[in-house]
Amino acid sequence: MTRSVLGGGSVLDPSAGEVHVADVAIEDGLVAEVGLGLTGDEHVDVAGLTLTPGLIDCHAHMAFAGGGAFDSEVPPSRRLLRSVPELATTLRLGVTTVRDAWGADAGMRDAIEEGSVPGPRLLVSLAQLCGTGGIGDHFSPATGDDTSFLGSAWLPRGVFDGPAEARGAVRRMVRSGADVIKVAMS
Repeated sequence: MTRSVLGGGSVLDPSAGEVHVADVAIEDGLVAEVGLGLTGDEHVDVAGLTLTPGLIDCHAHMAFAGGGAFDSEVPPSRRLLRSVPELATTLRLGVTTVRDAWGADAGMRDAIEEGSVPGPRLLVSLAQLCGTGGIGDHFSPATGDDTSFLGSAWLPRGVFDGPAEARGAVRRMVRSGADVIKVAMS
């Protein structure tokens, strides 16, 4: 395990609402210690810079990057591959956690966690739950199709009517890897 120390920079303490000069020790990609005079295997001079905790985006749609998000003619793989640069940019800009409100599946989250794709920690809702006719109901009178137009069994149908169907919709999301449940009621 390598211990890296970011030394001499200003560090934001959000709980106190103050900025102080301090060193930050990093071990296994996580902050291990904050203080003055810290030592480690590697020292990086960050004097003149301000270090902040990672930002959290509580409502994003990472799988809809790069255009064509709502185009039923775009294959799901193309839509997801378009999101790879957006995930890397989001992380580079300091957002370390994203709660994806619809569109990203558990595979996108898992690819980030295993290091296959650079990106922030992703908490996925898969799809938004709603009643018939709600924002997540993608019924098409032309085709009679009431499944997700995103074309993936990994993004289960979230439409429900009544308590029993709501429980079933939540179970489908959990079975498919949802970290959070998004409900859109109107």
